[in-house]
Amino acid sequence: MEVEGPEDFLRVCQKVDVVLRLDPLLIANYYGIFIFIDMRRLRAGQARALLSALKDRVVHVRRHATAVSVSELLEGSQSST
Repeated sequence: MEVEGPEDFLRVCQKVDVVLRLDPLLIANYYGIFIFIDMRRLRAGQARALLSALKDRVVHVRRHATAVSVSELLEGSQSST
């Protein structure tokens, strides 16, 4: 679910421990529901203020992988090493 503004996203983030930053999105898992905000829709000052308010909770995700199972994920990582 996408929230409308940074105030709404901050309200949700008060209840979670970790916020994932997968540019350009910030994603919070709130009781199994993924809540996100697209930072491209914010003004520069709003985006900086939001990141500043969440600095202790944000984990920056550099790369992500998709796998059907843990075995498939492990097989993929072994072939790339």
